[in-house]
Amino acid sequence: MKQFMMPETSQTQITKERIQKTCELARLKVNDSEMETLQKDLQDVVKFFEQIQQVDTEGVEPMYTPLMGEEHNCMNHAREDEVTDGNRLEDVMGQRKGSHYFVVPKVVDKHDMDIT
Repeated sequence: MKQFMMPETSQTQITKERIQKTCELARLKVNDSEMETLQKDLQDVVKFFEQIQQVDTEGVEPMYTPLMGEEHNCMNHAREDEVTDGNRLEDVMGQRKGSHYFVVPKVVDKHDMDIT
């Protein structure tokens, strides 16, 4: 199983520039006081993950849910999949431009793809 590893040098910095770029891509507006709080909170999250990386998990089988194992008798209680068109096919198809496509507003520019 491939694991995500934090850099050995640790202390990954969450810079205001990185947050601002991410906010721009997500179309979020963040003022200066929110930026300070967001930066601190994200840095705390990174520190927490750095602590988790230190835990020795050698020989521990991965769990995909905390309710695994015989003591929990975990079963999938989800309903059966039933494929439908949502009973809205005519409503949706009536919104097409012409007969072959839908027109939507532009949401991504070429410069948005540069996430250095």
